[in-house]
Amino acid sequence: MNGLKRTISLLLSTALLFSLSGCAAEESTSQVQQAAGRWEEQEITPEQGLYQLGFAADADGTLYWYGTDPNAVQEWQVRCFVSQDNGQTWQEEQLSWQEQISGTITGVSRASDGTLLVTSYGVEGGTQTEWLISADGTSRQLCFDIPEEATIQRVDLMSAERAFLTLEVPMEGEGYSVQATDVNGQATAARMISPSESGVFDLTTGQKVNGESTEYPQFLISAEAGGTLYVMNFDGERQTYQLQSADESGALTMLHENLSDITGNAALAVRADGTSYFADVRGVHRLAQGGSKLETILEAGAFTLALPGRTIHTLLVLDDGSFAVTMSDMEGSNYQSRIYRYYEDDSLPAPSEDNTLNVWSLYNSDTARAAAVQFGTENPSLNVQYTYALEDGDTAGVEDVLRQLNTELLAGNGPDVLILDGVDDYASYIQKGAFANLSGAIDETALVPSVGQAFLQDGEVCVFPARFQVPVLFGDAGSVEKLTSLDALRSGVHQWAPRPDVTVEDESYYTPLDDAHAYAFSFLDLEKLVDFALQTSMNAILTDEGIDGDALYQVLDLIADIGGYYGMDEYSENPTENSTAGGSGEDVVIASDELQEYTNSDRARFGRTLMSTPLVIPSNGGRYIGGILSGTFEQSEFNVVLQPGLCEGAFIPSCMVAVNAGSAQQQPALEYVRTLLSEKIQSTLYEDEGMPVNQAALDASLFRAQQANGWERYQGDFGELLAGLKTPVRINTTVKQYILEYAKDLCAGTLSVEDAVAELTNELSLYLAERQ
Repeated sequence: MNGLKRTISLLLSTALLFSLSGCAAEESTSQVQQAAGRWEEQEITPEQGLYQLGFAADADGTLYWYGTDPNAVQEWQVRCFVSQDNGQTWQEEQLSWQEQISGTITGVSRASDGTLLVTSYGVEGGTQTEWLISADGTSRQLCFDIPEEATIQRVDLMSAERAFLTLEVPMEGEGYSVQATDVNGQATAARMISPSESGVFDLTTGQKVNGESTEYPQFLISAEAGGTLYVMNFDGERQTYQLQSADESGALTMLHENLSDITGNAALAVRADGTSYFADVRGVHRLAQGGSKLETILEAGAFTLALPGRTIHTLLVLDDGSFAVTMSDMEGSNYQSRIYRYYEDDSLPAPSEDNTLNVWSLYNSDTARAAAVQFGTENPSLNVQYTYALEDGDTAGVEDVLRQLNTELLAGNGPDVLILDGVDDYASYIQKGAFANLSGAIDETALVPSVGQAFLQDGEVCVFPARFQVPVLFGDAGSVEKLTSLDALRSGVHQWAPRPDVTVEDESYYTPLDDAHAYAFSFLDLEKLVDFALQTSMNAILTDEGIDGDALYQVLDLIADIGGYYGMDEYSENPTENSTAGGSGEDVVIASDELQEYTNSDRARFGRTLMSTPLVIPSNGGRYIGGILSGTFEQSEFNVVLQPGLCEGAFIPSCMVAVNAGSAQQQPALEYVRTLLSEKIQSTLYEDEGMPVNQAALDASLFRAQQANGWERYQGDFGELLAGLKTPVRINTTVKQYILEYAKDLCAGTLSVEDAVAELTNELSLYLAERQ
């Protein structure tokens, strides 16, 4: 049973990884063809709590949904629900063929003629088997002629005679292995896999139809129509989707090379006339046969489609022109599958531009998106739109975007609600009166006190965070508590050995170090060191009066000292980072190198991170983070302290929200802020966006963390840790880049700190003057 659950989790993890690979900024100018009425959402899930194994429609429009209870004590049983009225009512159908299948059924694929292809997983030996179930209920086991070491990753039924198999084949040779660690922390090599043997197979002979070497798409989102398989392949180099078809002879045909308007993970359905439909977080889009441009026919707006954390699996176009979309998400520690139907209701008034609330951010914010969906659900007469301007990591277009935003705001136009993460100079907007007072939308009694006090001291607030992160240090109890200042930090670094230039590609990266060779902290490159220095000191350098030379000197001196001691001027440029994600229920921990060299490889004696969830604290000897990492070390009591710096009690606010003072939707915008800060929205945590500012939501997150392994070895008090927060620190990316340009020479000793301060003060003063 555990092996089966791991298999399901792996498949879901693969889908989630894929969903991250194709993100693109949403377009607020999508052309929605809605002459009258508006789209409505209706959940039509046959039964709650089940996990979907298959969803399809027969030629006559009858819907078939196959599911199972992943938490059943008994071996999983497949349940089939049938609907002949587009999901309004369902009848459960007994599956006579189920008793003929050995092992546990993990997938059901249905062709339009009623033929089924069923995948089962053998409990003993973990073998996977495929079965063909004819329309009369008889079954036969399939045997495919595939390479000996290959395993079948997924099967897409094309007809009663053909199926498309996606295979995983281990690859050997240079570039096909990765370093990993076993349960004892020892370095191992794992072979990479490649689906290069995928293709169309004959179900009677088990042979590949087209024996020629064909490079098939590695990621398939399929729709069976008349024996042709339509596939969507994400082109990672061009950041775009491609639409192709594979016929029963195995021949691939490129239908469209550049579907760049599809966002994130998506589902595909193809009608008999060749019209293609796509569902993603933005909505449902249509591409006519031979067409070149997607037409958005349903904006996701405030629908469940737009919610972060949902994985879209299947799209069906129903006979009445409505759409059925299946999605899965996490409920606690369990995956849940749900079906939603989207239909046009002509009796309802169509949304108008005058009744639209526009929520905008520079980069994607899952928290802001979730609040938009929730607020739109609570206000169905209001058209809620969430858009973001740039992809994460895209800095080239920031100036142009912000210049346009500035022009719109000063003219009394622009978005109604703004999420200002990544906007360096929002203080100038406040000074110019561009933002409204948020005080009426903020319940101070519901907030984490230290975070709320940092923003509400003057009784009026124009910008407020929905999330926050805390720079913290990990270490043995009795040692880490001594790191209370920059001088103490430097002294602590020099008490241990210099860190050598090792990266995740080096075998030594995974080799534990004894005390004689261990180092204090992990820094993979100079940018990591600069970030570390600025995240607790930036506000002291960049003040309302300009550049503070003494603060700049202290930060540069710290960078020169640690970087010089570690020899970071000779470190490899652009090293590969090593991040691991894990967690429990609603909490997700992202552990990067600065934490993993402490937790996993036992090389650094102190860990550091931007704490985004209390789950990062529970630890087995201080080295078991979020239930995801463990190394070979002696268990000990540990503690977590605030990272010292020039800013007392530094924390990093995120999901910074403001309301446009010129907005005609002033009241709805303020109500949106109230929703954003509510316990309901704050209770769901999204990767590394930060902890909730809502105290009740944080308490629930803390309770979950306290149930995790090793909390009893934590010698600190989480409440006292957060009570010490006082200064919200904003990293000005431009100032950071100026400092980074001098970091290498500082570490090499070819530039004195005094000279660097003089040059930087001049350059930064000019930058600040130009910004006015």
